[in-house]
Amino acid sequence: MNTRYILKVVDFVLQVLSVLIPFAWAAATGKNIYMFYAYFSLGATQFLSCLLNRLLLSGRYRAGKRFLYEIILAAYTLIALFFMWYINYSRHDFGSDMHYNIHNAEVNFIGILAFSSPFLGIWYGIISFVEIGNVSEYKEG
Repeated sequence: MNTRYILKVVDFVLQVLSVLIPFAWAAATGKNIYMFYAYFSLGATQFLSCLLNRLLLSGRYRAGKRFLYEIILAAYTLIALFFMWYINYSRHDFGSDMHYNIHNAEVNFIGILAFSSPFLGIWYGIISFVEIGNVSEYKEG
């Protein structure tokens, strides 16, 4: 078995565990709020996975839709960074109308993230699974 294949399988398993662990934790403790942690654990796992695969995975192994996923992830990241910058550094620089509009945009963005994150998580899981097949087709390590 080649190293790339093992690393891609580990990558996929970590994604699955990042969802299962918060759900198991919630079931074990009876506190359903712990299921919410799956958003953060899966998001962080897939963000790091996407970054590492962008830097280290050869183009011949990449799934066809990975680039589109990366564009969407980059857009979400830039929007989130803008809101973090705005919240931390510039609230006092704008008038109350601008503050109200930005706040509404923040709330809408959080809603979009909450709705789309499970679909993005599933999509990235499929991308990773396809890449496991791509890596297994090549015999070099």
